[in-house]
Amino acid sequence: MYAFKQTGFHVIRFFKSISFFFSFIGHLCHSCKNIVTRHLAISWPNLLKVLYYSGVSLAIPLIIISSLMAMSLAINSYQIFSKFNLQGQALSIAQTLLVQDFLPTLIGFVLCVQVSLNIINARIKITKLQRTPQEVILEYILPIIIGVNITGLLLHTYLIGVTFLSLYITFHHILNISTQIYLVDIRRTLTVLFFMTSVAKTLLYCSIVSFTAGYYYYQVATRHVPLRRAVSRILTRGSLWLTLSSVYIKFLNL
Repeated sequence: MYAFKQTGFHVIRFFKSISFFFSFIGHLCHSCKNIVTRHLAISWPNLLKVLYYSGVSLAIPLIIISSLMAMSLAINSYQIFSKFNLQGQALSIAQTLLVQDFLPTLIGFVLCVQVSLNIINARIKITKLQRTPQEVILEYILPIIIGVNITGLLLHTYLIGVTFLSLYITFHHILNISTQIYLVDIRRTLTVLFFMTSVAKTLLYCSIVSFTAGYYYYQVATRHVPLRRAVSRILTRGSLWLTLSSVYIKFLNL
């Protein structure tokens, strides 16, 4: 009997979460329509805060991480391919892995952590000021969705430039590859489709993070979810969906 009771409890909670998700999406779409028709206004100061705390404050640490990651991957790939006399392929492999896989995933996970921590201050304001779900959407959820995607694109642009600079320094000054060979390999590898695929992945991961965070912000406003649970859910659910999305994209060979 206990097993049936627990099974029924989890099934009911699952269907309630689905119903709550669709109510969240419906409320969000309705608010977007009212913003377009100028019946409501988004909180631009909060949008700027998202851009600062998720973008400006994270730029330097991410630049350092991506440059070190590029150097490490370049050296390791060169050493591995040198054993098979295929060191000429090392640069192409390093570029592809970094630009199309590592950088979008890194940006997604870092932003997931950042938006989960931002809910700590938001939870206090929502509770003390008794914000309605509509106010939470305008002041927190929509600024997060817009701000995280803009931040992801900006970070992607910065990290792409830093990555190629780091690869050039590594291959030219450490591995003694001539500049001409480096430029020829870049022209052969880099295409518009190459960059568009990377940008699309970054936007997808940022959308997953922002909608996951927005969903739990909405829960905080309507169901008064405990703060620890909200932070944990954003981290775990966001990381889970990011991982599943990246695996599915690789399965599709995109």
